[in-house]
Amino acid sequence: MPLMSFEVRWFFPGELARFPELQHWIETAKPFPDEGVVPAPKPEGRLGDKPDIYLLVPGANDMGIKWREGQLQVKGRMARRGLQRFNRHFYGAVELWAKWSYKSDDIKRAFSGWFEGDANRSWETVAVRKTRTLRKTRLDSRGRLVEVSKDAYLDRGLGVELTDLEIGGLRYCSLGFEAFPDDTEMSEAFTQAVDAWLHDLADSGVVLDQHQSMGYPEFLNSRAHLQISAAVKSEGLP
Repeated sequence: MPLMSFEVRWFFPGELARFPELQHWIETAKPFPDEGVVPAPKPEGRLGDKPDIYLLVPGANDMGIKWREGQLQVKGRMARRGLQRFNRHFYGAVELWAKWSYKSDDIKRAFSGWFEGDANRSWETVAVRKTRTLRKTRLDSRGRLVEVSKDAYLDRGLGVELTDLEIGGLRYCSLGFEAFPDDTEMSEAFTQAVDAWLHDLADSGVVLDQHQSMGYPEFLNSRAHLQISAAVKSEGLP
């Protein structure tokens, strides 16, 4: 069964150090009480500092395919929920995504080669190195929102992630919210939770606008296009 989730995400040019207000916010915001012991948030890289490898599907911003720590992940956009205003200050594109994850020796033999460097392949891959600060909010059976450890299993709740990205030697960062499952009650809870998390950013000067808001497939396709255009111009080609 796929994991279904509501998502909104924004991207920024440059490394996270350019946005100290965001870093301070992810470390100090406290919109909900803790459930149990919740360690202080801190940035962490992927296992072995390896990048996620994305396979680009040209012109398809609704499909993401990546290889992450020996796992094939396929993610498809099921619906667009439209532009939404959060906390009266911020605007983001809310989308519904489904994710399928596969990991086994057979999967590795069948698919890992898709994501390895091969000059003869007809498809393009992009390596994305990520350093992520993650916080999690659980929505309990009474509709109460509480913060839990980033390592806690959530069957119903919302993840908040602030991520430093390195793509082809270029630096970006991203702020994203992901909530699951995708039932009718979660739609309202998603908005309430994001509003609460963003409350402390309202007067910080941070801009979260619709032109910055998109999923990873759209962002990676757009960056690839811009990099290719820059390379063509540098060679003096039409």
